[in-house]
Amino acid sequence: MRTLTSRPKVTQALATALATVTFALWLVSFVATCWFISFVWPAPFGLFLGLILLLIVALSLPRPPGIPKNGVRIERLDAPQLFGLLDQLCELGGINKIDILMFDDSINAQTVRVGLRRRLVIVVGMPLWEALDHRERVALLAHEVAHDANGDLWRNSYVGTSIHVLNKWSNATDPGPLEDASDLGVVSLFAWFLLVLPHLFSQLLCRAQTSLTLAAHQKAEFAADALAAQLASTQAVVDLLERLILSGTISFGIKSAKKAQTNVWESIRERSESLPPGDRALLRATAMEEQSRVDATHPPTGQRLQALASSVPASGQVSLDWGRNRRIDEELRTARVQIEAKLLATDQR
Repeated sequence: MRTLTSRPKVTQALATALATVTFALWLVSFVATCWFISFVWPAPFGLFLGLILLLIVALSLPRPPGIPKNGVRIERLDAPQLFGLLDQLCELGGINKIDILMFDDSINAQTVRVGLRRRLVIVVGMPLWEALDHRERVALLAHEVAHDANGDLWRNSYVGTSIHVLNKWSNATDPGPLEDASDLGVVSLFAWFLLVLPHLFSQLLCRAQTSLTLAAHQKAEFAADALAAQLASTQAVVDLLERLILSGTISFGIKSAKKAQTNVWESIRERSESLPPGDRALLRATAMEEQSRVDATHPPTGQRLQALASSVPASGQVSLDWGRNRRIDEELRTARVQIEAKLLATDQR
């Protein structure tokens, strides 16, 4: 039941070409640095400067994303019920099994491929997970595993790594405001001018790559919704998207728990369930009109809901009964404790 998104050959070719430019830039920098070291040999100051440059080039080596560091990794042996659910979704969807599952403190979920072996990683925000009912949890996992069935350039090992690298380069060379540098003296001002051109160039390349791949990435979101509906039911996916529209209640629940130093998960569920039906309808209508979205890379949630509404309703193939849902909660108890402590210790603004 694999669902593939199509993408124009011209877009794919341009995105691949820009990725090649990115990797070529690093190679040119490496060769130029090695030439500089050989040219200044054996001058001590020149060698010192050359080794510093070589270290910078080495640290900027293009490499695929690594395993996220901010989450709690869930081991397969410690969570057989949860991994069993994931394996069931993958098997029915014709998708590769998940290599790594993590939970963090975000109100979101994401699927990434990491490392040279391109291992498949799903990261689920525990605050979002705790706000969902059993049907919505299946829909969330189904949507995330469905991403591996889509021809999404952002997850392409070549183009995706290029975007990741360009983002790192842009962040690493960000010189900050010119006013701050000028206030700190001549050396800081010189460093600002030294960094600003690499920063702007890497940012320009990153934006070009993003623009080329954004349309395909958003199509992949619609495709993931459609496959998730086949696996978990159309209504479950609709309910999940509407829950994301109301994610502000989750944030409010976290802030309330932090202020009162009470149980975060109970606060999230209380805030999510206590919102009056009229307020829910108003927030949903507002989101549909304002074309709100999960983030800038996702299509508007209203469009995703409309696409599901226009499709043939699916009853789903995978369900999560009360007993299995409770056992999964037990498997995640340690992760919940760790993430709750982090949320309570974090300044919620």
